Amino acid sequence: MKRPLLAALIFLVVLFVAGYGRSLYESRRALRDAIDRTAEENGFQKAIPFFIQALRWRAPLNPYSYQAEQALRECAFNVECPQQLKALRALREGISGSRSWLTFLQDVFLLQTVDDRERSLIGSPPIEELYPPRWNPWFQLLACLGLIGWLASTTTFIWRHCSPDGTMNFRAGSRCVIFGIGSFALWLSAMLFG
Repeated sequence: MKRPLLAALIFLVVLFVAGYGRSLYESRRALRDAIDRTAEENGFQKAIPFFIQALRWRAPLNPYSYQAEQALRECAFNVECPQQLKALRALREGISGSRSWLTFLQDVFLLQTVDDRERSLIGSPPIEELYPPRWNPWFQLLACLGLIGWLASTTTFIWRHCSPDGTMNFRAGSRCVIFGIGSFALWLSAMLFG
């Protein structure tokens, strides 16, 4: 039993390292392209899509997406920046495109700050009608927990209650099945109503 768990753990570590490495690589490449564009005439406006792309590869401790966020923040909260509104909207788009259960509390605070700043720039209260309803980070967390629980219970059921000849022992694995159905229902309801 220890051998399959060790293999699964090694697989998850390799998967995490590969995903995190890709996040670093893609955000670094997009940030480098954005910095190259800022040297041109009207460069910041041409660099905004690349800043958004770098921001979409956000992960904890990723310095490149953090630098892209800082560059957009500098313009978004600087009164003298001519592209202030575009930077605010790019910041919102990049954060909304990279929402993660690892950064969901930070995302809520940052999106609220961006919304407040945009409202103060435009000065019209009915701006909320232009945007879809806000997403709830707690539903996002519940969806992640439901998905993880569903996958874990399914994997546990397969490893513990399926024999090599293909027969399944549903009676012994009833707890896994019930937990899997409950986790799937939690995941589905959080995705639908969140």
